Amino acid sequence: MARRAPKSEHKFMTLCRWLVRKWAMVAPGQIGLTGEQVDGFTDLHDQAARAISDVRAAEVALREALDRKHLAVAALRTRFGGLSGIIDGFAATEGDKDVYALAGLKAHTKPRRRAGAPAAPTAVSARVIGGGAVAVSIDAKSDGRVIEIQRAPIELVESAAPHVTTPRTATGPWATIEQAGRRKLVDRAVPLGLAGVLYRARVVTTTGERSAWSQPGVVNFGSDQAGPASSEQTQERAA
Repeated sequence: MARRAPKSEHKFMTLCRWLVRKWAMVAPGQIGLTGEQVDGFTDLHDQAARAISDVRAAEVALREALDRKHLAVAALRTRFGGLSGIIDGFAATEGDKDVYALAGLKAHTKPRRRAGAPAAPTAVSARVIGGGAVAVSIDAKSDGRVIEIQRAPIELVESAAPHVTTPRTATGPWATIEQAGRRKLVDRAVPLGLAGVLYRARVVTTTGERSAWSQPGVVNFGSDQAGPASSEQTQERAA
C-alpha cells in the first residue's frame, strides 16, 4: 500500500527535499530503488520547487501591480471629482445646461447643498480572510460621496536581545489604497513580513470637502500583543 504524503505542501516539499539529499548519500540498491528511479524523483522535486518559486514571484508581482492600480485609480477618481466639480460650477454660473452635453456628463436634476465638511466615518473594522487578504468595512454615511481608505504597516523591529523581534505600532507611512463610493474593500495587496496593518478612512465630496480621518482599525498577524485570534490570522497568511 502506497504511503500517504503529507497534505501540507510545505511539509511535503520539506520531506522531499530531505529525501533527495538522503538518497544521494546511499546506493539506490541499498533501499530497493534503481538509479533511474532516484534521478527521476530528484528531477520531479526540482521541477516542483521551481514552480513554487515562480508562483511566489508572481504573487509578489501581483501585489505590487495591485498597489499601483489602487494608487492610479485613486488619483484618477480625485481628478474626476475635481474637474466635474468645476464643470458643475461653470454650468451653474452660466445657466447653460448644454455645458453638460458638451462635457459628456449628466446634468444634476436635483442639486443639493451641503454645508461644511462631511462627517467622519464612525468606525473602521478589518479582518483577515483567505489568501492573506484583509476585508475592510467602513461605517460611514457616504451619501454617494467618495470614501478614501488608507493603509499603514505595523512593522517588526529587532529588540535589544538577539533574534527577538517585538511589534512596533506604526503611525505611517499612510498610503491610499482605495478612493470610491463603496464602504467595503478586500485588500489583496498587503505586504508580506508585517506584524499587522492599520486602516483609516475619510469622506470626500466632489467639491473637495474632506472629513476628518476615522479612528484606525487594526489587524494583527500574530504577536505578543495580539489576542488568541491572531494565531489563526498568522496561519491564514502563511497558507
